[in-house]
Amino acid sequence: MNIIKLIQLTCIFLSLGILTTKAQPQPSYVANSLAVQSNQSQQYLIADKTGTPKLKTFTKKDLQWPYISSKASHKSKRVNFVAIALLIVCMATQVYFYRLLNKRNRQLRQFTNDLIQVNQNLHATNQKIIRNNQQLIRKKDTHFKAEQAKLNEQILQKNQQLVASTLHLLQKNQYLKELRKMINETQLQSNPKQMQKCLGKIANQINFGLRLEKDWDGFYSIFQQLNPNFYKDLQQQFPSLTKNDLRVCALIKLNLATREVAEILGIAEESVYMKCYRIRKKMALNDHQKLCEYLIAYESKPGLLITST
Repeated sequence: MNIIKLIQLTCIFLSLGILTTKAQPQPSYVANSLAVQSNQSQQYLIADKTGTPKLKTFTKKDLQWPYISSKASHKSKRVNFVAIALLIVCMATQVYFYRLLNKRNRQLRQFTNDLIQVNQNLHATNQKIIRNNQQLIRKKDTHFKAEQAKLNEQILQKNQQLVASTLHLLQKNQYLKELRKMINETQLQSNPKQMQKCLGKIANQINFGLRLEKDWDGFYSIFQQLNPNFYKDLQQQFPSLTKNDLRVCALIKLNLATREVAEILGIAEESVYMKCYRIRKKMALNDHQKLCEYLIAYESKPGLLITST
């Protein structure tokens, strides 16, 4: 654009310089008639201001001047015409580029405004997305906390049921001990009525003890809900474990003492130690690994979630 402006200014200055150039003045005379003509000069009768004709001599140079002056006048007119045309072209060019520049400026402003509008819309959309995500996160967090509280409550209930089932098994073993005591006392009775009475008590104790396996089934169900796939994973990893071995492992995982395990199983503590020793051998644990620590830390594969009772 700077080069175009420089060209325009140059054309304007040239046009102004041509227009201000003055042509030489022409002699004003009127030739009425020829009087004398020679090689060097010619004489003409010329009327003066009062109208009186006078004879005036003109040289050859004077006679050539009107032609030269006329030719110069035509040339000057052509130059002036060209200068005016150049000036018009320059002005038209300037107007064209001025309008073109204005058009581009308007387009640039429009593009800038559109870009600002797009950025504003994008910012508003991003803010809306952020608000929606925050609301979704809050809803999920609330739902997660509610589910977590519900799960914790279910775990607490199952633990209470497991403790109750364990205590019930302990009570059953106490009943079995009482049964053995009654049998010993019956053997010492000589009175038939007293013996019949003792046998009735023994029968009741036996019927009560027959439900022991059902209690183990209830214990197994609750334990499985708290420790999904514990039995299954242990048996898959150590196929040589028996059903009684798995019961011992479950009681040990509950962190029960050896005496409590012995009372639930109805065996002596020495028998519990022997069972634990055999289980260690089947699991191929080294001497530095304790069976209770291994089973408490044992994590089975993810299984079913706890269901409400």
